[in-house]
Amino acid sequence: SKIKDFRNAASKVIKESDAPDKFRISATIDPSFADAVCRVAREKHANILLMGWPRSSLPDKIFGEKWRALVHQVDRMMIWADVPKAMTTPKRIALFTLQYAENEPGFDEWFDKVVQLASQTALEIHHYGTELTHEAMKSRLEATQKNAALTHHALATPQAIRDSLLPDDWIIAV
Repeated sequence: SKIKDFRNAASKVIKESDAPDKFRISATIDPSFADAVCRVAREKHANILLMGWPRSSLPDKIFGEKWRALVHQVDRMMIWADVPKAMTTPKRIALFTLQYAENEPGFDEWFDKVVQLASQTALEIHHYGTELTHEAMKSRLEATQKNAALTHHALATPQAIRDSLLPDDWIIAV
């Protein structure tokens, strides 16, 4: 089997290396991608998952089977991000939120993480969502005394949104 061959090859590499400690190789097979993510999140005690997606079409990103399974099975906060290949080129974060995102129990937590990411990378946050959510974001910035460049864009047609995005934007959908 391929898993056994991989495990044996990994064991051989570790034995031949100058690794000072002993390593134990283990392989776990999960029934699905979503099950694997759930298991790892539990094992690592993760409360937020930052998920990337493969380069594919927008409908695949939003409506694909893996995404749907994760949304329904994972009991952690997930932040979906399209991170460009070159981490030094982006100038802004395109943050997409659903209506009433400000009323979700984890709003403060995920927004604080996005602000922290923007602060650490000197990126502007371009919010695509409702005015109410944007106002809640501004209030949160004031309450936490954080400083972030936050610009609001009303949700428009898919074509208008596509036209406003830059090739190097970090896209985050919450």
